[in-house]
Amino acid sequence: MRQRGLTVARNNQNGTTSSIYNANNMPAWAGIEGAFVRASGISLYSNNKLGIIDYQAIPTGTHTIGYIYGGIYSNAVGWSPSTNPTLASDTVYRVNIIKN
Repeated sequence: MRQRGLTVARNNQNGTTSSIYNANNMPAWAGIEGAFVRASGISLYSNNKLGIIDYQAIPTGTHTIGYIYGGIYSNAVGWSPSTNPTLASDTVYRVNIIKN
């Protein structure tokens, strides 16, 4: 089974959010418990302790905002040691943002 990637788009003018399923498939089920590593040079909101990215400071275009590393890799939803063992993932996924 393959899982499709998901892009979430938010229109700040009218407050709507839309989901766009990417044409490229992700291999199996991957990513839960992965770590997000923010790319260098990405602006954060000032005076926040959570490391929230400042979307308004990102220029128009496509930008890499970080990477997701590791997580759990599985061939299906749910866990069963005999039919669906899980493994630690060593894959690195690039996280891009497209700002129009």
